[in-house]
Amino acid sequence: MSFLKRAAVFLVLGGFMGGGLFAQVNNMGHFDGNLLNQKIDGFIKSVSTLIPSSATMGNTWSYVPGKKLWYGFGMNGSLAFRDRRDDGNISKDMKTFGADNLDLTTFPDLIPLLPGLTLDARFGFKRFDIGVTGMWLDNNSLADNYGATFLGEGSRFAYRTFGADVRVAALLEKKFIPNITVQAGYYFTYLGFGFESESEYVDIKFVNDTMLIGVQVTYEKLVPFISPFLGFKTILYKTQSAYEWQTQRPVIMNGVLNIPGVNYTSGPNDTRFYTYLQIYGGLGVSLGLPHLFTASLAYNVITNHFAVNFALRAILGN
Repeated sequence: MSFLKRAAVFLVLGGFMGGGLFAQVNNMGHFDGNLLNQKIDGFIKSVSTLIPSSATMGNTWSYVPGKKLWYGFGMNGSLAFRDRRDDGNISKDMKTFGADNLDLTTFPDLIPLLPGLTLDARFGFKRFDIGVTGMWLDNNSLADNYGATFLGEGSRFAYRTFGADVRVAALLEKKFIPNITVQAGYYFTYLGFGFESESEYVDIKFVNDTMLIGVQVTYEKLVPFISPFLGFKTILYKTQSAYEWQTQRPVIMNGVLNIPGVNYTSGPNDTRFYTYLQIYGGLGVSLGLPHLFTASLAYNVITNHFAVNFALRAILGN
């Protein structure tokens, strides 16, 4: 198995298992379908606020454009997560994915974290550069190495991101004056997952558009081999979602008992734009190659969540 696929498995599977989606099966009795819809709506809102950070954190660079011609490429592992004090509605006994644990009556109100694994590349000339990033993960691409569906029998998973941005060095470092770069970018994300057993299933899809503008202050020469940076981003995003669930158990919907069950489809939801301010900082470490490692941490105001990213990159050029 390639290193990339192994990293994807540990990041995505470990991340979701840490947050969990479903508790153990409890197929006795009926449940309230309207309450389930409220839980899924809360879950969707929670995921929607994490997607922009997960999509954009992997394209954080400590290297500043300024050479005549240069290029770089690498891989990133990131994690967007909520303040744990907000996670009171997540059941303590949630353990893992998979149809063996599917029970619609215990669907959570929110998810605490969202991991990501991306590849990125950047090309620069003088004070200008352009960067691209992408991620393509799903249970089918990883199943060959596990002999089963990625997240357990009956599960479906897809997480895809594509983005591009431009940066301009408005000021280059001189003595104690730092580098100052401005940035603008766009990211598209598709996220879908679901579970199916003989009697129940749920399927949720997200489509996200994220735009950002930002400014970053970086020192490359102040300390040998280490490049600290601090930045601010205004992130504007729109998330459209839809979900469907079905059960053969008796379900109460709008005060009416439905036997043997319900097949519910939400239709498209939530197409409004949302904005938050992201404050981030970190270090680039030069070891053999300039800015070989980059570590960054971000805090998103209003939504009250954090994101971390670790990158390994090769930067070459004149």
